Amino acid sequence: MKYLTFLKNIARRSKPIKSKYHKAYYSLDRGDGIEHSALFVSLSPDEIYERKLTNEQLHAAIAILPDKQAKRIYSHYFLGMSKTAIAKAEGTSASSVKDAIRRGLCSLEKYLKNNF
Repeated sequence: MKYLTFLKNIARRSKPIKSKYHKAYYSLDRGDGIEHSALFVSLSPDEIYERKLTNEQLHAAIAILPDKQAKRIYSHYFLGMSKTAIAKAEGTSASSVKDAIRRGLCSLEKYLKNNF
C-alpha cells in the first residue's frame, strides 16, 4: 500500500515528459529550377510521338463506332461523366448506357487488335 501511494505522489509531482521531434522541411528549390526538373520530367521526342500516334489510333477507332456508342464512350471516359448522368442527359435508362459502353469497348478492342 505504501508503494502505491508513493507512485501516486511521484506522478503528481513530475511533469509529463515531452518528446521532441525534428520537423525539418527539406527542399531542393534554391531558385535555380532543380526541384522543378526533378519533379516534372519532360518527355522525350519519341514518347511525344508515340502518345500522339496512340491518340490518333484511338480517335480513329472511336470514329468507326455507331454514333450513340461513340458519344457515350466519349462522355464517360473523356469528359468524366458518370453513366447515370449520361442516361439522365439522354433521357434513357442507365442500363442501356452501360450496355452501349460495354458493347462499344468490345468493338474498339476488336478493331484495335485487327488493325494495329
